[in-house]
Amino acid sequence: MISFDSTGEHRLIYKSETFVEGLTVTAYIWSPALVKSDLQEFTEISDGLYYLDYNFSDSGTYAGMFYESGVKKSAGAIRVQPAGAAAEADAIASALLAATGVTEGGVWTLAKVLKIMNAFSVMKMQLKSGTTATYEILDPDDGTTVIAELTTNDNGDPPTIVIKI
Repeated sequence: MISFDSTGEHRLIYKSETFVEGLTVTAYIWSPALVKSDLQEFTEISDGLYYLDYNFSDSGTYAGMFYESGVKKSAGAIRVQPAGAAAEADAIASALLAATGVTEGGVWTLAKVLKIMNAFSVMKMQLKSGTTATYEILDPDDGTTVIAELTTNDNGDPPTIVIKI
């Protein structure tokens, strides 16, 4: 079984039977939810080796059926499971994103999550210029960089928090 320790794009390498060159190597890949992909075509490297860059968007076990010039040749399992600190960061990031009103526009890393948690615990903030209901949460390290904005609501809804880093 092939294993990857994070979701996202990863390269699959395929060795053709008896290292045959010049084949059309293709595959179907089933997601952990058993959704079948479109037919994927590998690119030949040389000496009977082929590769495919594939986006594994979910954690879990994928299945693949591999073909050489239209003939089934092998099947395999691909495990995508964040491990260690990556899994912890994913869990923390998921929890933060699941909280009502939290939005952001980049990739969550453990460092980013810890910086945001530290900023909220220190809660150094200022009223955003030109507003009466939006506060800028400042980076606790430099005291000036805006890393998040918190907008209060008069209608009783929870505040909106927009992550800026």
